[in-house]
Amino acid sequence: MCKKINLKNHLFLFDIDGTILESGGLGKIAFMSSFEKVLNVKIDTDINFLGGIDNVIFKELYFKYNLPKESLDKYWDEFKKTYIKILSSIRSEKKWYIFPNVANTIKLLKKISYISLVTGNIKKGAEIKLKKVNLNKYFSCGGFGDYLDSRKSLVKEAINSSQNKFKKIFPPENIYLFGDTEKDIQSAIENNITPVLIDHKKRYKDIIKKIPVKHYMDFSNIDSFLKTIKNY
Repeated sequence: MCKKINLKNHLFLFDIDGTILESGGLGKIAFMSSFEKVLNVKIDTDINFLGGIDNVIFKELYFKYNLPKESLDKYWDEFKKTYIKILSSIRSEKKWYIFPNVANTIKLLKKISYISLVTGNIKKGAEIKLKKVNLNKYFSCGGFGDYLDSRKSLVKEAINSSQNKFKKIFPPENIYLFGDTEKDIQSAIENNITPVLIDHKKRYKDIIKKIPVKHYMDFSNIDSFLKTIKNY
């Protein structure tokens, strides 16, 4: 992996679940267990967390069970505290899996460019997940699912927080989003930045021509990707 390239005018946004790591379903279990504990209900439906946003999922469940609208904010705060405790307490580290070459990619891009997060996880949840695979220290800002209600707004917040943190304006053509879902791709397009579809498990290989994305990869070929955006 080449370390001479300089991309100090570039910003790379990382999704977490499905892009950096997977939790073997433990994140979903922690979320559902927290909801049931705080709201005293039994979730009787399967929840699709793929590309989801924590506060949006919470609200959908909350209103599904006809809970009082006026108590929403109070229960959201209680839920987050419980969720953080449960997620932190999970010790089945073998189920927390970081995808191949992700760590090397993050470390490289941290040296030669700027990196940030864009995730539907609440901020504390994102920190806990990354800490379990020893990657939390590489990220200092991002867009998170504490209160924003769309992937588009998450990306916008990630860009704004990065520019404030790094005291630098990144041209849209120099901002790339690494994500594993079509929702990630669409959110990048809506913010006029470049989407990069990360497909570790080849879920999109048969339909990739139908997806409006120029870059389709996993992190095993990060050098080839960097060559396409900067000659070195």
